[in-house]
Amino acid sequence: MLDPVLVGARITGLALRRRDMVVTQDDPPGGWSRCRADASRARSVRPSELLKGATVTRIDRRGKALAIVANSGRVVVVHLGMTGWLGPLNHSPGKHTHAVWRLEGGEKVAFEDPRRFGGLWCLPSEEALAERWSRLGPDALSVTARQLRERASGRKTAIKAALLDQSVLAGVGNIYADEALFRAGIDPGRSCCELPGDVWAPLARAIRAELRLGLKWGGATVRSYRRPDGTQGQRQNTLAVYGRAGHTCTRCGLALVSGQIAQRTTVWCPGCQKP
Repeated sequence: MLDPVLVGARITGLALRRRDMVVTQDDPPGGWSRCRADASRARSVRPSELLKGATVTRIDRRGKALAIVANSGRVVVVHLGMTGWLGPLNHSPGKHTHAVWRLEGGEKVAFEDPRRFGGLWCLPSEEALAERWSRLGPDALSVTARQLRERASGRKTAIKAALLDQSVLAGVGNIYADEALFRAGIDPGRSCCELPGDVWAPLARAIRAELRLGLKWGGATVRSYRRPDGTQGQRQNTLAVYGRAGHTCTRCGLALVSGQIAQRTTVWCPGCQKP
């Protein structure tokens, strides 16, 4: 949805409204938003680091991250976190609008993030992007049973925690982890190393299926999520377990239960996902 707006467009202007939402090579690990130091000590971001003056050649994706690649060789990685949004700016910038790019022709694209769990990472080259993404697991939308088993099977952590670990699998968040485990009939609290070998294929299929449903319905607007065109997603209306603790299971009729796994609220069916 962003390709028609950004790809081939020349960026002629930049308004950076919040410095600590940007991470450059000179910043401390994690950027100024992730440390105790005063962000006012950070050097100013050079406009070229956020692609001003360059033309966007393509947009890549790996897991939850987008990479805007420019003909200058530079790359801006966009991570939306829990509440981030990137899209055409058709409204007045608000207090959560952290960066605005002006395109040749007058269109504007903005990055917004109310809770500021996301951010913009400035990389000097596509080689730096490849190195950054090498630390991620396989992309969840195309993950195979073999990839998933190799990454997770020896771990002592709960399978829910493993699915949320982006070094194991890139692209699964809390909603789709719960939904995929329910679809595959796996107890989210069970240790990876205890899972039998025949569960990895159905789990990989379940992950791919749930993400495809997410794409079909435009994502799940549980709080503030919006699609790039500003509309809400519709996947939240068809979720089987996430956010439904105490309601009846759509399969067996038992009450769904919830608990904390990997510091995230997790919902499952005690009948369909037996320990």
